[in-house]
Amino acid sequence: MGYPRIIGWLGSLAFGLVACNGGGGGSATSDDASSDGDGTGPTTQSGTYATDDSGDGTGGPGDGSDDTADDTSSDDTATTDDPACQTALGSDPAPRFERPHGLFTLRVSPGYTGFGGHVTTSAPTEFHEETEREGQCRLLQFEATSCTPECLPPSVCIDEACVTPPALANVGDLVIEGVGDGPHAVADDGFHNYYWEQVGDPVIDMPRLVASGDEVPPFDLSVCPTNAPTPVDDWSALLAARADGESVTLTWSDPIPTARIYLRMTTGIGTHGGISPAEIECEGPDVGMLELPGAFLDTLYSDGWGCGECGGNDLIRYHGDQTEGDAPVQFRSAAVASFWHIPGLGGG
Repeated sequence: MGYPRIIGWLGSLAFGLVACNGGGGGSATSDDASSDGDGTGPTTQSGTYATDDSGDGTGGPGDGSDDTADDTSSDDTATTDDPACQTALGSDPAPRFERPHGLFTLRVSPGYTGFGGHVTTSAPTEFHEETEREGQCRLLQFEATSCTPECLPPSVCIDEACVTPPALANVGDLVIEGVGDGPHAVADDGFHNYYWEQVGDPVIDMPRLVASGDEVPPFDLSVCPTNAPTPVDDWSALLAARADGESVTLTWSDPIPTARIYLRMTTGIGTHGGISPAEIECEGPDVGMLELPGAFLDTLYSDGWGCGECGGNDLIRYHGDQTEGDAPVQFRSAAVASFWHIPGLGGG
């Protein structure tokens, strides 16, 4: 995974990422429109696989890479349900859909560890509106409008008004500890996207992220390590076999009581960098299962599909902590189990 891939990954790291090339639908790249994973890698026997492509959001936003792995985590990565892991992002049963100003994620998979993120100078731009909520999930929808005069980049038209996404902030010197032979200095790409990566399976202790501060105050956050969920069923096949209106329940065999899960599903438009007409976002404590409402899936799969390389989804398990105040910065350790589905083509 080289430098260009990292930068693409960071651009929409905040709760999930977009994959696939090309275009369609909305012309702007959504700061909150995203899905996780690209669905292009090899699958396990069950058709479900884990990748190192990331969330977000913590934005709401895979990168088209082929660095995939099976749905187990490195033996050198410890996980724990120790009460010490109950941080600010602990076992609150309510979904945490609020987007922090800053999100940094450490993603661990066998053979590869990646880190990235950024902080915005103001609240992240929201393109979608929540139209319905059920259980741990909500349906997000976007309706394109026009602006007169036309918006000039980087502004985008939302609800007939030109909106300029916030700039990225300088956090000063950034160091990650508790990973391999760290501490590791985290690079800034010049636009205040921060990234670090290591090939192999470094020992993961208690990841810690320390920033000296600049345009944002200094911060010091620590999280417990995390491994990937182990699916009980073939999640891709469940979606392929689903009848209209039918919900799908994703289950995994190894819930971690102190962890949380996050999923953001988008359309082909969303994974091509446009603004998807509909997305499903889910978040909550790790209880070993997540129900995807049938009505939400019907809406998601009804429009916005026209590519054969999309349809990837990442269920992210994470431990997280964040700073206090009105502009929080969040740090997550995360691992994923991925699944794939394009309406009309099936899954797996």
